[in-house]
Amino acid sequence: RDRYRFQLRPHNPDHKTPGVKDLVYLESSPGFCEKNPRLGIPGTHGRACNDTSIGVDGC
Repeated sequence: RDRYRFQLRPHNPDHKTPGVKDLVYLESSPGFCEKNPRLGIPGTHGRACNDTSIGVDGC
């Protein structure tokens, strides 16, 4: 039951509206290829990184 009476809508209209058991991300994930000490991300210095890959060569 939605006690606050608001409905989440997907950013992309081609996607379905999230259900009550769906995990919803409010912000994009940080880029893991670039070093970011504030977030504790070491980056990928010293190895090739393909930021569009979901394989081991990804970030």
